[in-house]
Amino acid sequence: MAATVAQVQRASGISLSSNRIIGLLGIIGVVVFLIGVFGLGGDAPGVSDSVSEGREWWSSNGQTYAISDYVGIISMTLFIFPFIIGMCGLLSRAEGREDMGSRIALGGFLIFIAVLIASDVSTGPLALGSKQIESDGTFRSLQYMQFYTFAAAPVALALFLAGASYAIVKTKVMWQWLAWLGAALAVAGVIGGAAIIDGDPKGPLAAVGLITIAGTMLWMLAASINVFVTKTGDMA
Repeated sequence: MAATVAQVQRASGISLSSNRIIGLLGIIGVVVFLIGVFGLGGDAPGVSDSVSEGREWWSSNGQTYAISDYVGIISMTLFIFPFIIGMCGLLSRAEGREDMGSRIALGGFLIFIAVLIASDVSTGPLALGSKQIESDGTFRSLQYMQFYTFAAAPVALALFLAGASYAIVKTKVMWQWLAWLGAALAVAGVIGGAAIIDGDPKGPLAAVGLITIAGTMLWMLAASINVFVTKTGDMA
């Protein structure tokens, strides 16, 4: 079997190196995430809209949102998170014993996943059971939970990006412009997180937070391509 796989690789010119697998996971994950979450999710009314608007939207779009959320969970669990583990592992080996940057990056992404789980706790009841939520106060509380977790997500991504950018600058095993773009997005993430204080989901701080999230997805897509096209030995 091993000989057969090797013959296929030589014939096709495709090498199933760890870098290619890691990069491919990231590319697939980010593309599916963007299509599922940003393409299918829709723009749900928030705390700045009336409860009646929220009830009407979730009643009409709850099932579609649940499908979007499921696609996001699949892409994050099966593709993006394994890519992050692989990329941080590559950076850690390149950093050597003092692998602080890659450790910070992985920790930041784990916090981001925890925030996403907390967000699902609030959006799940809205998506599947909005008609059963009789109290306007309960409905509004779930909306505030959704907004609060949304506002916190860019801060977690800022930690991830800061750690990854530091490791990239230190090791020079990935495209250097990724480090500077990551640093800029990290600053934007910290600024966008202040939407927690502002409390306005349609305000400028929330917009900066959304730009950070979308920008990080595109950053991960570029990083995935970088890992995919780089030979395994060049990242050691």
